[in-house]
Amino acid sequence: MDDMTYPFHSYDDMSVKQLADIREQGLERVQTVTDVLKQQVKTAHDEGVNIKRLAEQAGVTRPTIYSWISE
Repeated sequence: MDDMTYPFHSYDDMSVKQLADIREQGLERVQTVTDVLKQQVKTAHDEGVNIKRLAEQAGVTRPTIYSWISE
């Protein structure tokens, strides 16, 4: 998908296609950020940062951290 921007005053003014494109771009960005976050969590854990601190810093639960470092 191309990286388009849409001039608008409100999401209510946008077409279904425009909204779907924006949603897809957002989901792709979230996945990219999450992948980088997971890698940084793994690296920090390897360097000795404890699970509780990693969870606090990453804004996720401890079970999520355990899941990420086991991947």
